[in-house]
Amino acid sequence: MLIVKSDYQDRLDEAKKLIVHISLTSNTGGVLETSILKSSYTLLLYNNLEATVSSSITHIHDKASEHKYDELSEEFKKLYADYYHFDISKKKVKENLDGTVSGELKFPNFEDYCKRVNVFSGNIDLRSINDINKNYGIGHISLRGNNPANILTIKNKRNKLAHGEESFKNSCRQYSITELTELGDSLEKLLNKFIELVDVFLTDRGYVNN
Repeated sequence: MLIVKSDYQDRLDEAKKLIVHISLTSNTGGVLETSILKSSYTLLLYNNLEATVSSSITHIHDKASEHKYDELSEEFKKLYADYYHFDISKKKVKENLDGTVSGELKFPNFEDYCKRVNVFSGNIDLRSINDINKNYGIGHISLRGNNPANILTIKNKRNKLAHGEESFKNSCRQYSITELTELGDSLEKLLNKFIELVDVFLTDRGYVNN
C-alpha cells in the first residue's frame, strides 16, 4: 500500500496547489480562466477518488490472487464465483469447476476481474464505496455533516463534465474558493478513512478464511 498512499498524497497535493492557483487567478480578474480552473479542480478530485479506490482494490486482488477457492473468506468466495461461474458457457462450467476443485484456479487479479464483473464505472461516491466495502468485507465508512453530499457533488460534476452536459466555463462558475476547499476536505476525509480500513483489512488478511 505504500505506492497507493504515495500516489494518493501526490494527487492530494496537486489539488491543494490548484486551489491556491484558482484563488490567485480569481484575484486578478480572470473570470473565464477561473471558472475553467474551478471545474478542472472538481475533475481532479474525482480522479483522485477513483484512482485511490481502484489502486487499493487492485492491491487487495494481488494479495488474494495467491490463494485458491477453499482458502478464501466467504466474501471472496462470492467474488470468485461471480468471476468464474456466472454467465459462462456449458464447456467453461466444467473447466472452471474442475479448476476450482483441483485448486489450479486462483482468485483473479483486478484487471481480469473487471473484464467480467463491473465493480464501478465513473460513479464512485460514499454509497458505492460502502457497497464495494461490503462486497469485499472491508468495513463501513460513516461521514457526518455535509461530507456525503460533497462527495456526491464531486461525482455528479465529474459525470456532467465528462459527458458534455456542462461546460468547463459554466459548471463550477458560482462556487467560491471556500466551497471548493470544502469539497476537497470532504474527499480527504473519505479517502483517509478508506485507506485506514484497507490497511486494517490487509493486516488482518481479511481476504482469506483465517
